[in-house]
Amino acid sequence: MTFFSFPRVYNPSRKGRRRLEETVIYADVLFVINFLADGICLAMTALLLGRPFAWGRFTGACVLGGLYSLAALPINGLHPGVAFLVHGVFALFICFAAFPCKSFSSAVASAVCFFVSCSLLGGAIWAIYSLCGAYASYNGVFYFEASPVALLCSLSVTGILLLFCILKSKGRARARHGELKLFYRRRECALFCLADSGNLLCCPFTGLPVVIVSSNALLALFEKSELDAMRDAPVGKGIRPIPVRGIGGSTVLPSFVPDRCEVRLFGKKEYKSTRLCIAVDLTGKSFGGCDGIAPTNIF
Repeated sequence: MTFFSFPRVYNPSRKGRRRLEETVIYADVLFVINFLADGICLAMTALLLGRPFAWGRFTGACVLGGLYSLAALPINGLHPGVAFLVHGVFALFICFAAFPCKSFSSAVASAVCFFVSCSLLGGAIWAIYSLCGAYASYNGVFYFEASPVALLCSLSVTGILLLFCILKSKGRARARHGELKLFYRRRECALFCLADSGNLLCCPFTGLPVVIVSSNALLALFEKSELDAMRDAPVGKGIRPIPVRGIGGSTVLPSFVPDRCEVRLFGKKEYKSTRLCIAVDLTGKSFGGCDGIAPTNIF
């Protein structure tokens, strides 16, 4: 998303009249405005799609957005189709930087949502300044005169209101996603799981609640050959079979108990330690774009 600052320079040579001479674009002001605007739109994307949030990646993506706004000036002078393609590729790139996308389709979904968020924020700013009457339209482009401080304040207030509306409309959205850290065989794995109150699966050997995780998300803990061996026989050293029955039928999944496990709700700061059993799903199916599905009560 690109917001341009257009301070006007007047020629006071004629008494009582001012004439527009040129448009000046300040790179530092342009960077700060787009840094904030991209941050708001990325936050909206994370809330709408339930993407995991990491301050380092998020800040880096905002910096990329601010720097791209400087390059967007000559890009906007290209053919509209070419300019749209370049902007679309950058939206995909900034979403790759902001969110840990495990598949290309997930990155595309984030980019589309980011584009929609940009349009929503831009439309809200257009509505505010059009109601104030201080705007002009030329060749399909919306212009308005505002100081950088006023524009930053408008973006901040509008962004807070939009984020509040998204949170209210999604209800208890935070309670539907959670983050897990698994420690097993001196290895560590981070997971982003869908929290489902309907997951009442319990390990018959240990009595622990069971989190069903895609095998692709466990490559940090197991070698691919080990996962292939589980496909042939769901038993092994530290691996036990768990019978699972659901709407789709019955099956047997290999499972293991991590040496240590930490969990937290999406949006919370602190992890808490708990004991879990991890069942490995070897079908390669997606859990709503997440790594797995976890019982709600573990959070």
